[in-house]
Amino acid sequence: MQAGLYPNPTLGYRGDEIRGGSYGGGEQGFFVQQPIILGGKLGLDRKVRGAEEKQREVEADVQRQRVENDVRMAYYRVLAAQERLALKRNILAILQSTVRIVGQLGRVGQADETEILEAEAEQQRMEIAVGIAERMSRREWTVLASVVGVPSLPAGGVAGRIDADLPTPDQDRLLAPLLAESPAIRSAQANVERAEASLHRAKREPIPDLIVQGGLQQNLESLDVSQIAKSACRDLPKSVCSYIYGIAIRDCDRS
Repeated sequence: MQAGLYPNPTLGYRGDEIRGGSYGGGEQGFFVQQPIILGGKLGLDRKVRGAEEKQREVEADVQRQRVENDVRMAYYRVLAAQERLALKRNILAILQSTVRIVGQLGRVGQADETEILEAEAEQQRMEIAVGIAERMSRREWTVLASVVGVPSLPAGGVAGRIDADLPTPDQDRLLAPLLAESPAIRSAQANVERAEASLHRAKREPIPDLIVQGGLQQNLESLDVSQIAKSACRDLPKSVCSYIYGIAIRDCDRS
């Protein structure tokens, strides 16, 4: 049944004392029945359904914003990972140049073995850091591809800079719309409205409904008096049967 609408009427067939033989078909007919919902329950049903629809819309909006936030967070993680990787690669390039220069200085006696080994150790540590940063970048890219719903997205990078056009945070300005338009608060308000509507509807449930019924019924039983009299006098003496038959005919004529 659709919310807030009257139930569909019922159309049916009715029969009673249906039999064959000399007595015919008995009483047969049809009826139409319509429930009348009282107590304003239909209007309350509409309010309940409206509150449920609003709650579903809020939940859908909450889910949409959650997905958008997940995509933004995954984007900035990828952006930070690729900039971290680029920075470490630049440092590795500098350390490689340092190792070459220290090696040249060592060959001409301007650097000792300790300085050369220290430079090479720094280069090796940075090479390990670059490998870790590459794996982290690939992992963040895989997370981003999963969040946007394209797991087979080819490996690549994102555009932008992590420190570009950063706004100055204003807590009061950011907090006001967050409190007014927070999806969690809107969802809670919609849930309260639905619960209140359901409570009001439940309070009206004890009020009985009115059922209106109408129809037409016809008695199809045969009025063959002679057959009825013969059936009634089957086991009686002939004189009694003649008397009963005469009374039945006379009563039928009077009718």
